[in-house]
Amino acid sequence: MVKMGERKAKLLSCFILLFFVGGGLVGCASKVRTPHKVAYFEISDKSDLERVWEGAVLALPIRGTAGSMITTNEAGRELINLTGASYATRWPVIMLIAGCQQSIPTRFMKALAEQGYVVVAPDSHARFLNPLICIEGKGDAWNAEKTIQLRQTEIRYSLNHLKKISWVDLENLFLLGLHDGAAPVSLYKGLDVKARILSEWNCQGTEMIRGVSNEEKSPLLAVSSSNVPTFTGDCGEFLSKNGESQVFTMPEKYSDNILLEPIVFTQLLRFLDGQLFK
Repeated sequence: MVKMGERKAKLLSCFILLFFVGGGLVGCASKVRTPHKVAYFEISDKSDLERVWEGAVLALPIRGTAGSMITTNEAGRELINLTGASYATRWPVIMLIAGCQQSIPTRFMKALAEQGYVVVAPDSHARFLNPLICIEGKGDAWNAEKTIQLRQTEIRYSLNHLKKISWVDLENLFLLGLHDGAAPVSLYKGLDVKARILSEWNCQGTEMIRGVSNEEKSPLLAVSSSNVPTFTGDCGEFLSKNGESQVFTMPEKYSDNILLEPIVFTQLLRFLDGQLFK
């Protein structure tokens, strides 16, 4: 009897030990049944400039119609197949630099594409390693100064890629900047851009971003409304007297893109046509 009691005591001790060490038989069974999975994140090795270019939005004319389409700049996509154009087609291209507080203006881009232009808007917000410093309420001049070096790099990088594309008319490349995105356009020094358009920018800004560059070789169309203060001057003071550049100042405020106003859009097309056919 004593031996039988000792045996039971030993069995009970083993059971208790197993319960505390293994967390209970039920607990052990459940842990074996559902093993833990380790989550991990894959970090892309793309540079910020690659992200900006590959994330670009494009507006394309559709051959044989008065329409246009919006697409993305996916690697390897053959735009000729999308538009119905022949392989001999060469399009004039407008690169659009939106303000850092704006979304990419697709309605305006489609309107330009319906006039026969391809519009390319690099996506500055696709940056990951070195994002734009862009703060609401600071104003266009402040945001322009903080972002201009990054934007100028994006412009050069994107233009270099455009020059390698078969459907681009290299003789008719244009730059268009909106709000603080107009500052790097106004100060672009390359002679590979035929003309430039500035919207809601007075060319004053801060001392670092004041003025224009190479206006004699790459004319400017500058359009602003009363949203932009001009008491210190506007782009006109930096333009040659007898050149092809033009300045339009509208007396009212516009909540949407001023370039979509019918009277302004007509002047914009006249300016572009004058550059295309000279």
